[in-house]
Amino acid sequence: MPTSEVTGRKRSSCPTRSITAAEQPAVLLDRLSLQRNDCRADRGDAITRAGARTALWLSLLVVSYSWAADGGIRDLGAMATALLSGGRLAGLVSADLLIVQFVLIARIPLLERAFGQDRLIGLHRVVGLTSFTLMIAHVAVITWGYAGGDVLATPAMVWELTVDYPGMLLAVVGTALLLMVVITSVRPIRDRLRYESWHLLHLYGYLGAGLVLPHQLWTGQEFLGSTAATLYWWTLWILAAAAVLVWRIGLPLWRSVRHSLRVAAVVPEADGVVSVLDQGARRQQRTNADPASRYPDPLRRSLREAVVTGP
Repeated sequence: MPTSEVTGRKRSSCPTRSITAAEQPAVLLDRLSLQRNDCRADRGDAITRAGARTALWLSLLVVSYSWAADGGIRDLGAMATALLSGGRLAGLVSADLLIVQFVLIARIPLLERAFGQDRLIGLHRVVGLTSFTLMIAHVAVITWGYAGGDVLATPAMVWELTVDYPGMLLAVVGTALLLMVVITSVRPIRDRLRYESWHLLHLYGYLGAGLVLPHQLWTGQEFLGSTAATLYWWTLWILAAAAVLVWRIGLPLWRSVRHSLRVAAVVPEADGVVSVLDQGARRQQRTNADPASRYPDPLRRSLREAVVTGP
């Protein structure tokens, strides 16, 4: 019996042939109809997961090719240029994973149906930590490279890059904000914070990413040297921003306004557990008019038929 990658529960296998009404009662046919819908959904989710993985690896491949085409491999011959080249590659992969991180948490319906929200949040944490680690490596290694491989000259080079290079001061502030997000996401520290405080601090990650972006646009070698690379990165950033604005911000606001959602009560259920009860005028009108409307479409049809035909 196959296991759903979304919920982890066992699912029945798809029927191998159609079953006529003469062979089985109508109730069983309804169940088989739901089963077929589950099988079609599973196939669609599997295609979505495969497409998402392919898109991730393709994006990393494009970034690596861009680095190599711009002399990244050739520059590995000497220590100073190797440090600069390695730092550039770390920065490019970090930026790519930073975009992936925002897409994972953008509440895109297609991805949430295919992976499940809990799994997306777990991937978001792993990708985010990897991206930030590469970002720190980018800063350290490329600064060391600009200092000619001289460790003692590196601190002075940090100051020079921050003050003299366009967008670098914003990048420093953005990196500090991302560092704050990473630190407050560590489990022991997060457990000491109220959820509202942690969530507010976590939102500064969007600001941090926005402050890091000008550095990539104004001083990034790939941006300045290749129109195709510039178009590629702009496309990624615009798509990621659009996903966040539409599904993370716009859609919840639209639904709240449309249904006039309000918190009606917060009911304590157990120690540290509460139930949040909401209400909405349009939602209540729809439920009163058709009690089955609160259920998914396949179950809705069966419930209506049961009301009409009786037991």
